[in-house]
Amino acid sequence: MSTDKPSFAEREEARRDRALERADRFSGYAGNAARRADAVHRRADDIAEHFPLGQPILRGHYSERRARRDQERVTKAMFKGVEEAGRAKYWTNRTEGVERNLEKRYDPHVTLRRIDRLEAEQRSIVRHLRDPWDEAHRVQLLNRQSEIEEELVYWRKVVEEAEASGVKVFSSEDFSKGDFALIDGVWCEVKRVSKKTVTIGSLIGMVGRKIYRLSDNPYGWTDTVVYSKVRGRKSAEEIG
Repeated sequence: MSTDKPSFAEREEARRDRALERADRFSGYAGNAARRADAVHRRADDIAEHFPLGQPILRGHYSERRARRDQERVTKAMFKGVEEAGRAKYWTNRTEGVERNLEKRYDPHVTLRRIDRLEAEQRSIVRHLRDPWDEAHRVQLLNRQSEIEEELVYWRKVVEEAEASGVKVFSSEDFSKGDFALIDGVWCEVKRVSKKTVTIGSLIGMVGRKIYRLSDNPYGWTDTVVYSKVRGRKSAEEIG
């Protein structure tokens, strides 16, 4: 039997498959519960048709026993229907949660931030390898370095595939001083452009605005924003 450890790509694809299977399973649970709720409500409506609209139960009448039995069946069916509808909503929420997590995990902008963290860890390992504590520590660092290289190959491919499908991933090449970057739904004037970030007015000052010019900044400082959080670009002329 082979003891080879699965590659990071294989483990990640298996993880994605398991998540998709969970989403399908939860969606099935939701559909089944919704159908049961619908069937129970239809059964309650069928029973209720025996009662003339607004007709009370006639005490002492020969129909009283059946009427009370039917009334109890309708009540139980209604409670059962509400219970099944609640189950349908619960499993629908679970399905949507799995789908949201998958979408976020493979979102190219989120992936870029993950790549930045991995590259930072990679640089840290290189520094520690210059003077490891001991041989065990050196081996541990080398193993982690190898894992990071494998992960970076995978996540960079995710970004490349997203760009190939038409998703725009911004970089320093897209901006100049005076342009506007769309950040958290606000068009922010760019003060400075660097390889990793754009500099805008203080983040606190953009709250409640649709367009945020540097002259609107009520504070004496600026903030930097990584390109993975930028969702659009316009020139000053386009902003008007």
